[in-house]
Amino acid sequence: MGGVFEERERRMVMKIGSIGYDHSHDERFVMDFEDGLECWLFLIVKTTAKFVIGKEKMQAEPGTILLLEPGTPCKYCAKDKVYTDDWFFAETEETDKAYLLERKIPTNTLLHLGQTAELSSLMHRMSLEHYSVGIYREEIEKNYLEILFDTISRSIQTKAFVMPQSFLKKNQKLTRIRMEIYAQPEQICTVDELAQRAGFSRSGLQHLYKKLFGVSITQDMVQSRMDCAKRLLSTTTLSVHDIAIKCGYRNVYYFMKQFKKHLQMTPTEYRRSVSSV
Repeated sequence: MGGVFEERERRMVMKIGSIGYDHSHDERFVMDFEDGLECWLFLIVKTTAKFVIGKEKMQAEPGTILLLEPGTPCKYCAKDKVYTDDWFFAETEETDKAYLLERKIPTNTLLHLGQTAELSSLMHRMSLEHYSVGIYREEIEKNYLEILFDTISRSIQTKAFVMPQSFLKKNQKLTRIRMEIYAQPEQICTVDELAQRAGFSRSGLQHLYKKLFGVSITQDMVQSRMDCAKRLLSTTTLSVHDIAIKCGYRNVYYFMKQFKKHLQMTPTEYRRSVSSV
């Protein structure tokens, strides 16, 4: 009886070393692990990309995942102007391989799921926990990790990864909009303008965007600008006024107010905190 219970309660031991959510790069982006990695790599690919795994060349479409085992040669890069993904590096034990095998999750191969908004949302929560200092953060992160792989397994076993062609076209439009939001925060249009350009109504765009990515389009607009502001504050000596302009804000006082609302500190305080690390 105890043995059966242990089999059912098999848990992941996998420990995340570093994690990134919705990271974007330009057309020069290349990752080359010629001799493989010493750890595992997990990717959710959100833009079209070129891959070489082992000696096999292939193309990944948006909504593709990859779980790469240690020691597996792999190279990937942007196919177009932007490459975006979610990722984590992790250490594992032998029991994790059994966990993945039970769930029929393949390794060292591209798997196109199509709809990965739920998975990406989990990656977002995992990244917040990973870099937080909150109590039980490791336990919460590990729970999210198991949910991530269980969700992937369910998609594989129910073949839920087959995406209707009509939704695929909308998915591509929405993905392009999100790429623009994160690639050029200073040039973000209004929601109405984005909807008109993509051929959606305002309410239609908001509904589909939230359904696909798990966050509202306005949340992504603000997050993109905050990410840009944090990067400029930590890597340049630009004034707060100039940074506000580069992040798409015409009113520096509104920028400062929004920054403090989201980061619980002023831009100047943030700059001091990162420069003292």
